[in-house]
Amino acid sequence: MKPAVIVVDMQKDIVLGGPYHSKMALGIVPKIKELLEFARERKIPVVFLRYVIKADRSNAERFEPKTVRACSEGTEGAEIIEELKPERGEFVVDRNRHNGFLNSNLGKILEKLKADCLVFAGVNTNICVRATAMEGYYRDYETVIVKDCTGTSNKKTHEFTLKDMENITYGMKVFTEKEFERWYNGKI
Repeated sequence: MKPAVIVVDMQKDIVLGGPYHSKMALGIVPKIKELLEFARERKIPVVFLRYVIKADRSNAERFEPKTVRACSEGTEGAEIIEELKPERGEFVVDRNRHNGFLNSNLGKILEKLKADCLVFAGVNTNICVRATAMEGYYRDYETVIVKDCTGTSNKKTHEFTLKDMENITYGMKVFTEKEFERWYNGKI
């Protein structure tokens, strides 16, 4: 197994406030830090996805409200929060769609890494995490969602989304951070 950890949208405009604010985001930061520490100790590649829109909004989704100004290219709000700052050699992939594979080089990076398993953390479970995880699943990656490293606007939506993804796939795994560690080490 050659996993890659995918950290989705842990950006200042999303974690710390703004139009795309995820209420559960701050609470999952400590668990994501544990996951990153585990991955880095084992040389598991880490890829950070960032939702980034040009100031003129020329790359925004067609139906996105024109008044929303968050995660704008070149702004502080588009940056990954300090607590999870990417380390040297880790990847930061900018994209402008919920699905992290669309309009980005994520697929090429994963091919280069020879990854066959994607391990997801970040926000929002029901939007960008789900869209990217499902696309990874459709591309035949083994897919793991780390439930205490993901979150959204409320716990009920988060839990429903995780259960729904488990139910509509053959073998998508939903683990806590500690369960993921045991699974990775062959103990589950």
